[in-house]
Amino acid sequence: MPARLAVTEDAVWVLCPDDGSLSRIDPVTNELVATIPVGRGPSGLAVGAGAVWVTSSRDGTVARIDPAAGRVVATIPVGRAPGGLTVAGGAVWVALPDRGGLGRIDPASNRLTIVPVPRCCDGGLAAGERALWAANRLDGTLVRLDLATGRVVARVLLPRTTDQEPHQVAVGDGAVGVTSASPRGGTANLLWRVDPASNQVTSTTDLGPTAAGGLPNDVAAAYGAVWAAGADLDSLFRVQPG
Repeated sequence: MPARLAVTEDAVWVLCPDDGSLSRIDPVTNELVATIPVGRGPSGLAVGAGAVWVTSSRDGTVARIDPAAGRVVATIPVGRAPGGLTVAGGAVWVALPDRGGLGRIDPASNRLTIVPVPRCCDGGLAAGERALWAANRLDGTLVRLDLATGRVVARVLLPRTTDQEPHQVAVGDGAVGVTSASPRGGTANLLWRVDPASNQVTSTTDLGPTAAGGLPNDVAAAYGAVWAAGADLDSLFRVQPG
């Protein structure tokens, strides 16, 4: 599983699934300043509400890390195989398809509430443009959800072939970017660009074939473009609007 990254003003956080650790790097000196054990099979990473949050797919938990102390200060059971993770609307949101939707964690109490969302949410989560967005493998859509309630506002059908599944999602610069993944090598990886004003797909870009083993694409939106990691470790795509 690839490493995950999160960046704040004073730190770069790197989640390393292979050894179950979270590393903190000083962006001024580029030095590794802390390595924090975070559980078995860490898979998701988000920063917000005064903490760093990590999902553990094997433990079925979300770990809350105090960035100042450099240690896990709470472990919240959420259920089997938690997926995407983001912080938005005063809450920590985690994709829990095995529990029928989303988990909403109150950062004041670390209490989990299950938010039922039919046929959702197996894939990445992101927040922006006054909404929560879920890349949803279960029905091949991008699901737009209300930030306060988790209620479905819209489902955007993503044009694809049988083997392409929505995987990661990012929001920025007036666009929502979604990448696909496939369990079968040689399948085209796609980047869909969605206009949040209309909830319509405005472009579909072929990123090249999936590598052996189905290496997924990660995605970010910034600097007037959507950025996507390619089908191998040596490629990065910048996709301009229009």
